[in-house]
Amino acid sequence: MSHRLAKSAVNVLKQAVLSASLALSVVCPAQALTFNYSFLTDTGYSGNGQFRYAVSPATVSAAGAGPVAPLQFLSLAVFSPVPSLLDSGAPVVGGVSSDPYFRLEFDALTETIGVLDANTGSSGHDPYYFISNRVDTSGGLLPAPGSNFHLFAFSPGTYTYLGSASSIPTSEVPEPFSMGLWALAAVLVGGVARTRPGGPRPSSTCGRARRRCAK
Repeated sequence: MSHRLAKSAVNVLKQAVLSASLALSVVCPAQALTFNYSFLTDTGYSGNGQFRYAVSPATVSAAGAGPVAPLQFLSLAVFSPVPSLLDSGAPVVGGVSSDPYFRLEFDALTETIGVLDANTGSSGHDPYYFISNRVDTSGGLLPAPGSNFHLFAFSPGTYTYLGSASSIPTSEVPEPFSMGLWALAAVLVGGVARTRPGGPRPSSTCGRARRRCAK
């Protein structure tokens, strides 16, 4: 009798957790995806940032100043070879770009950045920094995006080339709410299963578990 009651309690708990997760996913649906990105230049300068966009497109394409939906946010931080933070800013906030030269082309299927032109100018600092594969090492506009991303320090009328990166890797950031919910479900159900009469016993072994040139 106690075995059947315990088994019934486990099933009830599983259903309750599942129902709660489904209900909460309706109330708080995943409306956007967030990615981290980073780069390392051949001279030791580095940078990283984050961008967020509304779920739907296979390719995220955003350019210029003003509304850049589906992109919602993009930030950039640049570091010296020491390393120490040189500057940071967010050219896109609330779905609006503050940079007329801004551009992002992101393939959501392969999770690769094909085009990036972003800067830290929103910090208000002089100099500010920008990374782009739309300019050559002198800051001149290219006829088409190149394969290397060039990093510059920029003061009015002055470009200082700091190095190049051959790629900008990205990684998706898990949604904390949904991840936390399912982790809680696993802990609750697992905890009850371990105390259930006849349930699995602990094992004695453990597994490894800007440029600013005219366009």
